[in-house]
Amino acid sequence: MDPNELHLKQMDPNELPTGTDEQTAPKISGLD
Repeated sequence: MDPNELHLKQMDPNELPTGTDEQTAPKISGLD
């Protein structure tokens, strides 16, 4: 996995629901 891709997903909340399932969105939200 590319660290840049992960950082981009964590920075862009819109990219999360669009690129991943809803289950991943809340997961990152709590982590943030």
